[in-house]
Amino acid sequence: MISIILPTYNNEKTIFDSINSILNQNYCNFELIIINDFSTDKTKQIIKSFNDNRIIYLENKKNIGSTKSILRGIDKAKGDYIARMDGDDISLPERLEIQLNYLILNPNIDLVASNIILFTSNKVIGNSKLELFNSNNINFYMRTLGLPHMTWMTKAEFFKNFKYNTYFKVAQDQDLLLRANNFCKFALLKDPLLFVRIPEKKNVKYKLKQIYNLLLARISYLNNMKLFYYYPLILISFIRSAFYYIFSSKSIDYEINTNLNSKYQDILDKVTKN
Repeated sequence: MISIILPTYNNEKTIFDSINSILNQNYCNFELIIINDFSTDKTKQIIKSFNDNRIIYLENKKNIGSTKSILRGIDKAKGDYIARMDGDDISLPERLEIQLNYLILNPNIDLVASNIILFTSNKVIGNSKLELFNSNNINFYMRTLGLPHMTWMTKAEFFKNFKYNTYFKVAQDQDLLLRANNFCKFALLKDPLLFVRIPEKKNVKYKLKQIYNLLLARISYLNNMKLFYYYPLILISFIRSAFYYIFSSKSIDYEINTNLNSKYQDILDKVTKN
């Protein structure tokens, strides 16, 4: 069985499509653990409108943030595999089936992620062209690891051995990946399996907080590995990232492919219509 961990906060405009995309998966042996992080809108009512015994609903008594909400969901999970998703994402119907089969056929892999399809206002922007770098590649230290958090599927043992650090409110996935990197093997699927919603307007404050947390995670990793000579490269890289985001007209920092937009637009239209 697969346990899908879905934290949500004030996602009344998007949560229905997110839940629906999981309930309509080709693979049906799962539990969907939804953690409502003290939403103040109609998120709870929308979740409760679903009548499906595969949904496990948890509600925080106060807002505790996504990291602690995910941890609460993991503690409740009973599956042999754990998948991640957010309250504004949409999974392709074959997502769970493809990732589960990959982990079964590749028992040496502990975590598998995928590329993503970026969209806003129900219009596809393009699909990501991410790369997975190992520690022998300089990009491993200068860029984020190419494993989008919301696309993860892992063996359940992964989260028994590695816990999210609750200090990180954002970029908690990058911190965890860096700590697990020397002990686990990761994989990135070329084909995208999730629609990920991009904000229509840039949130500079959030992005700078994310960049800062990424920097802290990298520094912690370098300290533990005693790789102090990488400090200048990392500092230059993250300063460049901050300036690029602030002054660029783009609200995303992914390299994207637009050749398949019409294909993915048709899929998105179909999924959001149900």
